[in-house]
Amino acid sequence: MEAAVERLAETLDDATVVPLDAAVDPNTIVDPRVYGSTDGFPSDLLAEPRGDDVYESHMVHVATPEVLAWAGIDPASLDPEVDVSTPLTGDVI
Repeated sequence: MEAAVERLAETLDDATVVPLDAAVDPNTIVDPRVYGSTDGFPSDLLAEPRGDDVYESHMVHVATPEVLAWAGIDPASLDPEVDVSTPLTGDVI
């Protein structure tokens, strides 16, 4: 997949490719009846309420040095006691 992304980026003016690592819980029990196989782990998600029993999900990515640099975030500005940093406001579950 990386090669395909690089080929696509080459077709765009001044494209920057930043690898994203999905956050996962390695202790998750992967049920093949739900996920189709036991290969890998499902990604962690944040859910934002949008209405009665309606949620918008957001995939959780790891704040690698490359992602922080791309986003213009100084790693020293992040609280080491915080598990999730997000620009979302309100209830996030």
